[in-house]
Amino acid sequence: MKEFSVDLLKDILFEDDENYTLKNNNIVDESRWENIYEVVFEEKETGKSYQFFYTQGKTEYQADGPQFDTNNNGLVECREVKLVEKIVYVYEVV
Repeated sequence: MKEFSVDLLKDILFEDDENYTLKNNNIVDESRWENIYEVVFEEKETGKSYQFFYTQGKTEYQADGPQFDTNNNGLVECREVKLVEKIVYVYEVV
């Protein structure tokens, strides 16, 4: 687990930091008023990848911009992750 500032994570989201590469930013869940996103990014210096989640309102009446869960220090705790291959079987209409 590594801690990052909200400002840095916003820069990563908008691809405004040359030290990090955004790998994934997908909606993983939703509620009536907001979407929940999973983000994976790579720290170029170490080659390590990290994951965090944020929420974003669906309408103009929700708070502007992404909302992050922060710890007591105002930082976001990101988990180290790695890319793995998984085989998934699904049924298709014939």
